[in-house]
Amino acid sequence: MSRISLSRFSLALPAILMSQTAYADITAAQVWGDWKQYMQNMGYQLSATETENGDDITVDGLSMSMELPDDGGQISFTLGTITFAQNGASVDIVMPAALPMTLAVAPRGGKQPIAMKFNFTQSGHALSAHGVPEEMIYDYNAETFGMVLEEFEIEGGSFGEENAKVKITGTGVSSSTTMKIGALRSYVQTGAIETIVYDVAIDNPEDPVKVKANGAVEGITFDGGGSIPMGLPDATNMAAMLKAGFAATGTFAYGAGNTQMNVTDPANGDFATTTSSDGGMLGIEMNDKLLAYSGEQNNVKVNLQVVALPFPVDLSMAKGGFNLAIPISASEDPQDFAFGVTLG
Repeated sequence: MSRISLSRFSLALPAILMSQTAYADITAAQVWGDWKQYMQNMGYQLSATETENGDDITVDGLSMSMELPDDGGQISFTLGTITFAQNGASVDIVMPAALPMTLAVAPRGGKQPIAMKFNFTQSGHALSAHGVPEEMIYDYNAETFGMVLEEFEIEGGSFGEENAKVKITGTGVSSSTTMKIGALRSYVQTGAIETIVYDVAIDNPEDPVKVKANGAVEGITFDGGGSIPMGLPDATNMAAMLKAGFAATGTFAYGAGNTQMNVTDPANGDFATTTSSDGGMLGIEMNDKLLAYSGEQNNVKVNLQVVALPFPVDLSMAKGGFNLAIPISASEDPQDFAFGVTLG
């Protein structure tokens, strides 16, 4: 059994109609400008050093920050060096093989800040943009990619891989994103990843509970789209975002996968589980009227070993699935609600 999660932060971008004539080609400045506009529309404040070299633009020290809702403090990201290089009718976005990334959360109310330093790696990679300023296509390919947690800082302490390990690697990545700029920023995106392997281990020397988890999934695909309001003053207010036209829909599909987890807990007893499946899907739809999720997995197998039970537990299903649809806007008329579970 495999689980695919969605992260809010995304730098996936833009699009074009192939029938456009040569005079409508985009420039490196326009592509970088679209990146800035996109991130600002998502609620980030930007800071960077820009250097022009002919038609090319190099961006150093890109930093993005956002105020969290409910007085939760501030979240920020920093990236390495990115170059927007003019290549005739298109623009190559050149990123290094290793790209350092820092995620920091600064809560209010005297709480300790949290910082995570990642290293994103890629090989055989290429990212390019073509089209017109009002409609761009971004194409990305990579033979391999990886994300490693280098350092985790919390409550004044610093932890490395021996205490907080998060390692994700993948192969065969491809994606294409088409964006149109108008009253709304609308986008359509497809993507695929051949394999993903992950390895996680938490071993805080001050906590007796230890966690290890690893697994893999193959044949991942994504197909989706949506719209983002232009110039919304508060992107952390989801209700306002939806009212202004924010919408998203997408489907993740994946092939065979497996996960192993072991928890060492001296106080409550150890726990171990192994899961596998032949694949499945996860879908989401969000707009100003509806929030809906759906998912399914095929040939699910689960093995549990709990210290409180003197025997292991084995479960299997030919098919497991769910669907949930919730109306999210007030109305005087009755609205549909759906909830379903399949255990086949």
